[in-house]
Amino acid sequence: MPRFSGKVALITGSSTGIGKATAILFAQEGAKVTITGRNTQRLEEMKQEILKAGIPEDHVLAITADLNTEEGQDELINETIEKFGKLDILINNAGALFHDAQGRNGIAQDISVYDRTMEINMRTVVTLTQKALKFLIEAKGEIVNVSSMAAGPQAVSFGEFSAK
Repeated sequence: MPRFSGKVALITGSSTGIGKATAILFAQEGAKVTITGRNTQRLEEMKQEILKAGIPEDHVLAITADLNTEEGQDELINETIEKFGKLDILINNAGALFHDAQGRNGIAQDISVYDRTMEINMRTVVTLTQKALKFLIEAKGEIVNVSSMAAGPQAVSFGEFSAK
């Protein structure tokens, strides 16, 4: 019996990268999955990839949503519950690194761009978890928070910083 049989997982940022691999694995291991991202075409391609792996169509819910909005978060939670009846696993995977108009990131960039980065990487994790919490408690579910910013075999420069 697959290890996630009978479970429902919502995986944010699941149209590419780690989220995509996670969604495919969970689906192959028996979970019903809600996949989400901002790019409708990539999300549909991802759904087709899951279906080609032999996963039944009624085990996959694809939702194009902006996690930075209350409406997008509500849509994810509400449609998952409506389709699958519960939520067992929330995987907060969505994240991004934004550059400012001069191509800078990290401490060298404009603070408004930093705020935008923190909104998707931190704030949405908290607010989406708050919205999902009652369903996760009912299911005795689990939360997984993924962070992979600038992961790789080498260090990533965050630009030069000089005190002025």
